Amino acid sequence: MRSSLILLAATAFHAQAATLAFISNSTVTSDAALDAPLVLHPTATLAQAVTFGGSAQTVATTGGQTINFALLSTATSTDMPAAASGSTAMYNCGFQSNGALFAGTTGDAQFDAVLDSGAWHNNGSDATRPLTLRIGSLTVGQTYLVSLFSADARTSDRAQAYWDTFSGGSFSGGTSGSFSQNPGTMTMFTFTANAAFQDIFIEETDNIGNADTNLAAFTLYAVPEPSSTVLGAGAVMLALLRRRRN
Repeated sequence: MRSSLILLAATAFHAQAATLAFISNSTVTSDAALDAPLVLHPTATLAQAVTFGGSAQTVATTGGQTINFALLSTATSTDMPAAASGSTAMYNCGFQSNGALFAGTTGDAQFDAVLDSGAWHNNGSDATRPLTLRIGSLTVGQTYLVSLFSADARTSDRAQAYWDTFSGGSFSGGTSGSFSQNPGTMTMFTFTANAAFQDIFIEETDNIGNADTNLAAFTLYAVPEPSSTVLGAGAVMLALLRRRRN
């Protein structure tokens, strides 16, 4: 019994990391979405860019960045591990590449290809094993700005939410709130790493019951100042790069 309790405690500890501070959900209409982190914080540096299920892509943005999206095409395991891992991985998922996922075009074929792929939840419900992103290779104490990209235009009823905590079948903590995956959406958070990894749990919120969640890609920027500074600049980014989703 004692060993079981120790295992449960370890699982709870490693099922989450820092609190996610939500900034915005915004509709993706062009590759200018990829420049939003630098509008928020011009001295931020790109730490990771990852896409799932399609192919590696190099995107030259209108803001002058060259972003190399590395491909992660193999699930590390079916279930998220209880033990801490410093590697970037997706859990409880399959991978897909489908030109119908992102409607229209961003005007950038490479970015379109990123949005037309993704990791999808291959389990029947969120009750025990939600789709989960683990961002690895983090520096403890470093503040990061993460952009998550999701798109599924095949139906109008796909909705989901991101959370920083999942335990006992329930999502909690910092959240994006529910948003539609049609049209394609970019969600931004900041967090200050307190471990070598950060877990982000994806909840189905459309109440259909088939846990139709997905994640196309993410970018991760290291910011040299506290996230409060980044948040304070949010109004500038919102005015320049997007219209707010209802």
